Amino acid sequence: MRECPYLAHMKTLFVSLLLIGSMTLKAQTKIELTDVSKHVGDSVIVKGKVFGLKEVDGGRLLLINLGGAYPKELLTIVLQKDVQKVLAEPLKGELQEIAVAGKIELFKTKPQIVVSDPTQIQSIITEKAAAQHQGSNK
Repeated sequence: MRECPYLAHMKTLFVSLLLIGSMTLKAQTKIELTDVSKHVGDSVIVKGKVFGLKEVDGGRLLLINLGGAYPKELLTIVLQKDVQKVLAEPLKGELQEIAVAGKIELFKTKPQIVVSDPTQIQSIITEKAAAQHQGSNK
């Protein structure tokens, strides 16, 4: 009895999905902000306190410094213009903390994560959101 060609394609698709799923699990490694420099080249999830924002390249890029003010930041998150548009509302607030998923790369010896897809942003806490959260805990 011959195997149905459709079934063969489904098996290939299933194996591909398993491989992609295992790569995604690897990409979900959570690390502490203080350990960023140990994970250059790795895909991670990291969160930290925001110490500064700076638009560069005519607003095409937004740099978010975590863990310290420039030039002593532990990590820079680089938001491309398309991501900035999607996240316009949260970015209007005073940023307190941000969590991001992505590959840590070096730019002039400094670790950074370039965010090209809004889904890489795991969470954003603004001053307003933090105040609302504290008010609900009283």
